[in-house]
Amino acid sequence: MPSSSSSSSQSSSSSSGPPITISANVRVGDNSIEGSTYEYSLGMAGAGDTISGQKTWDPDLSDGFDSGWVDVQLVAGVQDDSSPVTWKVTGGSGQLSYEEARFNYISQITISAAVGGQNCRMSWRSVSVEFYRHGVLAQTVTPDGPVADTISSSVNNASISVLPEASDNDKVIVLAQVRLESTSQVLPSPGGISGVLSVSAS
Repeated sequence: MPSSSSSSSQSSSSSSGPPITISANVRVGDNSIEGSTYEYSLGMAGAGDTISGQKTWDPDLSDGFDSGWVDVQLVAGVQDDSSPVTWKVTGGSGQLSYEEARFNYISQITISAAVGGQNCRMSWRSVSVEFYRHGVLAQTVTPDGPVADTISSSVNNASISVLPEASDNDKVIVLAQVRLESTSQVLPSPGGISGVLSVSAS
């Protein structure tokens, strides 16, 4: 399948512990804030304890499926003896908070978009990545957001990576907007349109 990717900034990062990857996800679920199939989630690779939330992306599918632009925010930072991570999707069932991550430094941010069928689109825009060191803003990066699009193109997967200039940033805040779309009046299958925001740390 065709794909596109881009990278922003390049830097080497020092490791102070085992590498971990924290992933925040948005996707097609059952399109209901009271449903049983989730629309967004937060967890750590290999941990098996992902938490999730519900959201009605589009209450009326008669003109196709379109979430409109939705604000999202990820915060991951070292605090005392823990590294709390939060994931907020505006209009969802609630902010997700993950307390199991343990890290000292942020090494990379990856944002991806994927669609599994035809006539679908997953878009990110207005991306702002803020790196902090000891509570002070050290660097802000505003890359173009990835778009996976089989409505007007044939791109099933797209991603970007953001590497901080410094290797000792201990917190990151990512702000963005997401949009999930399909021209069909039938809801796409769960996960058929999805976006992932990942934090690599150590």
